[in-house]
Amino acid sequence: MMKIQNPAELMELVNGFRLSRIVLTAHELKIFDHLAGKSCSSADLASLINTDTRATDRLMNVLAGLGLLDKQHGLFTNSAFAEKHLVSSSPAFLGGLGHTADLWRKWGTLTQVIRKGAAVDLEDNFNERGAEWLESFIAAMHARGVAQGRELASLLKLSGVNRTLDVGGGSGAFTFAWIEKNPAIQAVIFDLPNVIPITQKYIDRSKLSANVSVAAGDYHKDDFGEGFDLVQGAVFAINMLVGTKRGDTYTAEEISGWMKEAGLVGIIPLAAASGTQYICGFKP
Repeated sequence: MMKIQNPAELMELVNGFRLSRIVLTAHELKIFDHLAGKSCSSADLASLINTDTRATDRLMNVLAGLGLLDKQHGLFTNSAFAEKHLVSSSPAFLGGLGHTADLWRKWGTLTQVIRKGAAVDLEDNFNERGAEWLESFIAAMHARGVAQGRELASLLKLSGVNRTLDVGGGSGAFTFAWIEKNPAIQAVIFDLPNVIPITQKYIDRSKLSANVSVAAGDYHKDDFGEGFDLVQGAVFAINMLVGTKRGDTYTAEEISGWMKEAGLVGIIPLAAASGTQYICGFKP
């Protein structure tokens, strides 16, 4: 975290939201998708996405200044970076941007949150936040989970593992990483009923359908099944204070305590090169 040394640095910091909002608005308006593989004037694009012509032109000029669009003779095209990372059909698409836009709105309530000590103006039920929010959330978790899953797989001894359960597995990023390391693994991804159809899309995309099945339920009350060699809770909290009614982040001691209460033994911390800390326990 940067330490502010002078007024100019402070003003640069507090005004940083402006460029962030420009990029997120361009994402929400699907500007990069509409420009994928082609050029377009700001007037034509405004007509296509049903926005104000002058305002759209000003927005696209700033995006060009940031190097996300190229502009020649009044026509805009995606930069090479934008074509690779900001077009939703690209394999390298930064899928977490939609969730970041949602977090923008939540962080706007931070003053009220600090006064109250909990999130405000938030649907308490995860299932009631809408399909668009859920798709964006899972995409953000997947973008982060791919690297973390491979990292965790490198720390675990998976050679003797035959059957795994990924609790709150979302996109299945952790499960896919385990199978990459040990193709003999048969995995089950357990998540909420409205998440499972999204999970299935990621499974189909991964071409690992022969190794992965899904189970819908609520981990607070539904049975997980038996016979698993490895169980991973891949649900993790992001900005819990502004994003949930009762959420929090937890210490290694608290998590280890829950694992002991569940009957696990040999509980050890696993430190990854990225700085991420994992807690591992074993069935007796």
